[in-house]
Amino acid sequence: MHSKFDLNLFVVLAAIYREGSITAAAQDLNLTQPAVSHALSRLRDMLDDPLFERHGRRMVPTGRCQQIIPDVQQSLDALHLSITTPWSGTLSSFSRTVKLGLRDVFELSLLKTLKRKLDENAPRVSIQSMHIPLEEMTESLSRGEIDIAIDAMVPARADIQQRGICTEPFVLLCRPDHPLGKRLTKTAYVTAQHVLISARRSLVNHVDMALAASGHHRHIAMICEHYIAAADVAMHSDLLLTVPDNYARQICREIPLAQHPMPVDIPALPIHMYWHNSTDNDPLLKTVRKWMEETLQHPAL
Repeated sequence: MHSKFDLNLFVVLAAIYREGSITAAAQDLNLTQPAVSHALSRLRDMLDDPLFERHGRRMVPTGRCQQIIPDVQQSLDALHLSITTPWSGTLSSFSRTVKLGLRDVFELSLLKTLKRKLDENAPRVSIQSMHIPLEEMTESLSRGEIDIAIDAMVPARADIQQRGICTEPFVLLCRPDHPLGKRLTKTAYVTAQHVLISARRSLVNHVDMALAASGHHRHIAMICEHYIAAADVAMHSDLLLTVPDNYARQICREIPLAQHPMPVDIPALPIHMYWHNSTDNDPLLKTVRKWMEETLQHPAL
């Protein structure tokens, strides 16, 4: 059995069955008779059956052909209807999975709102979220492994669309009774010990790049891959945790850390949305992108 099928062969099969001859099928399909004969030969080889036997001037279907023709015709009719029926402008007809590339904190920020909106507008659409490393994001979008990604600004190829959707100022988190809580100066911040959230092998990050640009360096005592682990460490130690504001909101819902303004000047983190050119006009994905952008820009919605 062949692993790949040429749908055009089944169009030919249906035409021969309907017309009863190769010549009539060729005329109906606006093809040459040799082209129809060649397609039938390929189908016979593929299905290991003659499919039609000549009786006088007519091509009479075999039992195997009679067995498969209802499914073939039904599939061709469904495909034709799907292509020719204008889109109604609603999302309720979609039945598919939207694949998102999100960090865990964006999952917390977005997924409950997306689920509610899908239940209201596209109940047969499901969501799959996964964390894609920044260095793999472009290829994952190009291969269709994910439909939409949200992360910090990164270089992207020409076939990847991107749009800045928000900026995240940084805040400082520590345990409520931290000894530095009442005297968080720049010097105290730089000389303190810190816990860093990073899922990347490289330790280059926005905060330390900004500190280095101003001639400062902080001591990273621990690196965690997940924000909740880093928050738990900060809650039970003297380590300081510096995170974007959205992270801080999510963290403090789970762990009652104290929030403080940054004692050093760190530029806000630009957050971008990414998708492949091929999905730019996809009605469902355009709507999901709009929902995601609105949710991050207006967290209370």
